[in-house]
Amino acid sequence: MDLCLPFPCCVFDCESLRSLIVDMRCTVLKASSFATSHVSNLVCMMLTNITFEDDKGFCKWVSISCRFLKELLIDHVNGLENITIESSSLESFSRNSGSSCRALQLTCPNLKRLKWVGYYLPINLFMGEFNCLEEVEISFSNPEVDYARADFISARDNLLRSMCSVKALVLDPITVEILFKGGSPHAPFLNLWSLHVRIHESICNATGPALAALLNGASNLNTLDISSKSPKISNGIQSFGYAKGYWAKPGLLDFTSQLKEVTLELTNGSNGIALAWHILEHAQNLKKMIIICFPILPHHYNFLMKLEGTKIISNATITIQRN
Repeated sequence: MDLCLPFPCCVFDCESLRSLIVDMRCTVLKASSFATSHVSNLVCMMLTNITFEDDKGFCKWVSISCRFLKELLIDHVNGLENITIESSSLESFSRNSGSSCRALQLTCPNLKRLKWVGYYLPINLFMGEFNCLEEVEISFSNPEVDYARADFISARDNLLRSMCSVKALVLDPITVEILFKGGSPHAPFLNLWSLHVRIHESICNATGPALAALLNGASNLNTLDISSKSPKISNGIQSFGYAKGYWAKPGLLDFTSQLKEVTLELTNGSNGIALAWHILEHAQNLKKMIIICFPILPHHYNFLMKLEGTKIISNATITIQRN
């Protein structure tokens, strides 16, 4: 049975307190006392492994009393199904949870860093304008939800609009497909200079068009990293089908114009190889390219053989890492 405790709001009477870290497994924190607490001088707050009985009370306390809070990290915190935060001071917001979240509303105009790791995209999602946004990391773990529903489409479009000024973006393939499947219309990421996509096995036939939609209009991209933590080479039949010409579709040449550093992990299939050829033949400002491959695969071996005779448009240093 979980222990239910009131949050020790007396700690906020200490005017010199700037950082608070709470990690309490199997503990339910009552948020009712937040409303009567003093104005907090906290700059950084990290909450881990706790359960709130009143998410509305906690969010209200953060919005009203934490006037100087710059960093808020919520890691495996239950009971926060509806998050509504208004803060002009908050610069970094991070939420990592395997549970669902019904509503997320952030009105934080000075937010610079956003990390959201969750079960699926919240239906009731509102993001204000993030004019200072620099880094975004998003990961959704459930691809089985019907994201074609109107409410999910509305939430997706709102999220894309809010982060169109981002500079560095980290996504996984499920999230790429959810946000950009079918060439979802979105404002071009004109400020995006770094993109990291963590693939599972390969650039499959479902991820490819979504990735192309993401790259479309990213004309100032400097760094592209498509890699895998645990690549597999036993499957991947659905990773064949894209020729070099696929990545040369109208609008997709723009993302290579400012590319300087690229890391591509070629696992299953030839889709990643087609992307590699496209970059080598069109990225005239490329300085460095790392290609991670499996020479035991026939298409990878052929790629390495042809690479020696390829007319590369730039003077980039090409490094081959054999996995």
